[in-house]
Amino acid sequence: MYFGGSMRYINPNEETMYSFFQTKTNDSKADFSNLMSAIAHHDELFLMSSLSDNPEFIKQRDEDGYTPLMYGANFGCPITMFSLLLEKSYAVGADDYGQIQNTLEKHGRTKLLRSLKEFMQINSANNEELPADGAVSHSPK
Repeated sequence: MYFGGSMRYINPNEETMYSFFQTKTNDSKADFSNLMSAIAHHDELFLMSSLSDNPEFIKQRDEDGYTPLMYGANFGCPITMFSLLLEKSYAVGADDYGQIQNTLEKHGRTKLLRSLKEFMQINSANNEELPADGAVSHSPK
């Protein structure tokens, strides 16, 4: 929920509160941190706005080495958010999709895993078929 002109964001599932004043400030580290928080809190509107204002963030890594797509895969996010991150990431070749697949399998995120495999099949640069085991091992050209 957003309140007032300062765009205070309140996650109804938590007692903590943090502010989103705007998606682009003079502090890109804070902007990226807000993007990762939006993924953690499943705030798709803020995610879209932030990536629109800061398209370079899709390739950036946090202090733990996660790109936004890796973060969504590791900690879980709605399939629509995952699909948006996947599409943006794939467009710039930002992630190792084999690693993303392994993370999804490890955490049992079957819907996101299915989405990843379908996306990679559809967007395969040279229409290669996936190996028999279904592994995603190629990257965009």
